[in-house]
Amino acid sequence: MSEQLTSQSDTSSLDSLTLALVVSGLGFYTDETVADLRRYVESKGIAHTAKEFDASLERATRHFAQGDAHLFLCDGEPCQQRRRFDATSNVLLREAERIGCRISPTACHGPCKQAPIALLRIGHGCEFFAQFVQHRDWEAVLGFARRAAQAKTLLVDAGTAQPFRFDPIHQPEKPSAALESVRFLVGHFEGAVELPLEQRSIEKEVVGSWEAGGRFLSLRMAATYRTKNGLWDRHQVFIVLGPDEATGALVSRAYTDGGVIHEFHIVIEESRLMFADRVPHHVPAMTARKVLTPTEDGYEETLELDRGLGVFEPYYRMLIQRKEGSVTS
Repeated sequence: MSEQLTSQSDTSSLDSLTLALVVSGLGFYTDETVADLRRYVESKGIAHTAKEFDASLERATRHFAQGDAHLFLCDGEPCQQRRRFDATSNVLLREAERIGCRISPTACHGPCKQAPIALLRIGHGCEFFAQFVQHRDWEAVLGFARRAAQAKTLLVDAGTAQPFRFDPIHQPEKPSAALESVRFLVGHFEGAVELPLEQRSIEKEVVGSWEAGGRFLSLRMAATYRTKNGLWDRHQVFIVLGPDEATGALVSRAYTDGGVIHEFHIVIEESRLMFADRVPHHVPAMTARKVLTPTEDGYEETLELDRGLGVFEPYYRMLIQRKEGSVTS
């Protein structure tokens, strides 16, 4: 009895691996990739014969082509660890029935840095999705699969699934989907604002760059404060933005030239980014916040103050524009 159970387990493991091979090749495979998989299966001690391996590969090829619409969810270790939604077999069966598209888990079909990963096949067309970590992200992918299955084409409105589309050939280092809302900060920017009531001005230079393969965003920033009598004060800060792994919320850590480290959370309202800031010196106010709003050529930075009435009012608005030749991808 135990030998039969072991045999079933080995067959299931082998089928999951061969299906992953077929999925990663969009329905195709080469002698080289098959040979690599054979060596891997042997290294894992999965009992099989050459005939059983070939039969499993044939089943995987047929399974991949079954139905007009099929979503393949990677169930490898990195994907299991990073996703924050239920993907047990019973849940996937219910979801498949709900969206009208078959869902099949597979062994790891990579690339693991972009986990979680899934491939949607509609007819002969295929599209990868990546980094759908939260439940709402997975719902966005399922929503796309439902619309594509109904229309029988991948050429449907991506909607909220757009940040999770992934092209491993032309975009192997996909920026973090969680950072799509701050993409407008990538580039080289300059801006200035006059504060006539205080007889001073502020000049700002910002350089935003993707870091660690696009999983984080860094901002190098310098602000110069000039007064009418010729005095000036220059400050520099280095900022790193990234998603909190548990909640998905954006967290930012700022390192100042004064040796101080500030950590703050970012609130997103539509396309605007808001975060707590310091109240300017000699200004009567209780709290302050920065609001960044994307524009066609950069973004607008607004400092808002609460002067004790529980309402934020603009203190200044600075148009920060992208310099010509700035990198925006």
